Formats: sequence, C-alpha cells, structure tokens
Amino acid sequence: MPEKNQQTNAKKFCFKCGAEIFEEAEICPKCGVRQLTPVREVKPTQVISSKGTSSPGVATILSFLFPGLGHIYLGDIFFGLIVMVVYACSWGLAIITALICSPIPILIWIWSMYNSYNLALKINKGEVE
Repeated sequence: MPEKNQQTNAKKFCFKCGAEIFEEAEICPKCGVRQLTPVREVKPTQVISSKGTSSPGVATILSFLFPGLGHIYLGDIFFGLIVMVVYACSWGLAIITALICSPIPILIWIWSMYNSYNLALKINKGEVE
C-alpha cells in the first residue's frame, strides 16, 4: 500500500511552463497544456540566440575612442589589436615626418569606425560569426 501512495505523490515538470505537477497529470493545472506521455522527464529550457547581440552604435563609439576597440568588442580580438598597433605606429610616423603623414592615422580612425559598424550589422544578420 505505501508503495502506491509514493507513486501518486511523484512529481514532474510541465514541459511548457515548468510548473511542478503530479506525474500522472495529463494537463498542467497552471497553464492548461496537455502533457506528453513521458519517455523521459522534460524540463523547461531557455533558448538564447547569439544572433543580433552586437550593437553597431557601441562598436562605433569604441572605435571613435580608439581604433580597434570596436573590433575587440565584436569578438575580432586579433584584428582589433592589429588595428591598434597600426594606428599607433601611423601617429609615430606622422610625428617623425613633421605631420606630413598625419592624414594616415585620421583615415585609419575613420575607417575603423565605419568597418566596426558594418561588421556589427553583418554579425546581427548572421552573415559573420
């Protein structure tokens, strides 16, 4: 007799809302969804999509502050570090040449903002991982 009592008190989780319900329940009393016949216990899951999680605005602002930071934010760390080094070296070259080469770091700065913005858009569309 006690064995039957233990079976009736067994619990499971509703596969739709995750509420704890009796194992014999065919319909969840909380959400009203009919339960599947259990092959195994089904627990609620949360699906997290990585698509659309990169902000083009944040990437652009970071690249505005220092070229390469936007790429690092977007996960392209190696390329971001390369952009940072090239940008710093181009300012060194501009100083050595008495600012004759000063358009080079300015162009790198503008290009970095443009590129990180477009890269974030491509990541959000799923074109780039």
